[in-house]
Amino acid sequence: MRVPGVRQRSRTGRPPRSIRLGVVAVALTLAATGCLAPGPNGLRNGFLPDSVLSTVNASCRIWQPAAPSLLWMMASAIVDGVDLQPESCYRTFAEQVAVRNYWCGLGLCQFAAVPGTSTHGWGKAVDFRDQNGALTFQSPGYAWLQAHAYFFCFHHPAFAEPNGVAPEPWHWEWNCG
Repeated sequence: MRVPGVRQRSRTGRPPRSIRLGVVAVALTLAATGCLAPGPNGLRNGFLPDSVLSTVNASCRIWQPAAPSLLWMMASAIVDGVDLQPESCYRTFAEQVAVRNYWCGLGLCQFAAVPGTSTHGWGKAVDFRDQNGALTFQSPGYAWLQAHAYFFCFHHPAFAEPNGVAPEPWHWEWNCG
């Protein structure tokens, strides 16, 4: 198909420079999001070995360096009368695909990262519940996290804030290292 104003092939038989640059831009974007390039120590998002994960409870395995922060934060919340419990942490690539398919099936793709790009795939994201069940923006757990999570290297990303593209009061990310 001929596109007006765009040279389809150069004299060398290669695609035009603009197309080659576009391909490079896509590759760099994928590498930056973790899709192409391995992460720390050659690890890949969603394919972490058990040796780099710590089990917190039956539904939560987390990146080992994040585990002490998470456990200390949960204990501190208990002292303040808030029963924070991780409901979902590390997700394998296959689990990321399933979660993405679920949300996209509801027409809400923004609620699940593209598989291979999720912070859950690095074991650095935690979805919480508290003594009242799932966290809402009015939950005691959410209020406690808003006031204290940063002391433990956890933050609530902008996309998950009440006015974000995917409001998720339960989703928190560890970012110390």
